[in-house]
Amino acid sequence: MVLFALIASAIGGGLDAVGSMLSYMLTVIAGLLLHALLIYSLTIWFLGRRNPITFYKGFFPAMTVAFSTASSNATLPVSMKAAQESLGVRKEINSFVQPLGATINMDGTAGVPRVGLIMLAMVLNQVDLPVEGIALIIGIDRILDMLRTSLNISGDAACAYILSEREKWIENKQVKG
Repeated sequence: MVLFALIASAIGGGLDAVGSMLSYMLTVIAGLLLHALLIYSLTIWFLGRRNPITFYKGFFPAMTVAFSTASSNATLPVSMKAAQESLGVRKEINSFVQPLGATINMDGTAGVPRVGLIMLAMVLNQVDLPVEGIALIIGIDRILDMLRTSLNISGDAACAYILSEREKWIENKQVKG
């Protein structure tokens, strides 16, 4: 009810607020897509020496769970299973890299949904900006949180995938050489 009232008051202020929210949302989504398509894909391609499309197809079930829960901690068992079974990531590498990533790779937030808003309130307070500005983004933050979580677990899995593929490559080279 309070959320509805905050969003209604922001929208009631005119189309400028709606345009600003839409601009913010599209900017975050573009940044996340750019990160996934450029950084992760190129890293998988060059360091893992594998097709990024194969990675995303194999890891898609975990990404959907991450999207629906918005919690990297809740998604960890599913992402570990997908990485091992669909992508062929070695268990010993996967069982170290993904939990480590779920713990420390939070990009400024924690593994719990909506914690980013608390961090944002602290940042706004520190730079002497009105904390009430959170009311403008609280309605759209859930979808952004879901997307951020999907990207976070994809990064953890990409790291495990690359390490596993490099390990296999080194072993094959030693056997042949």
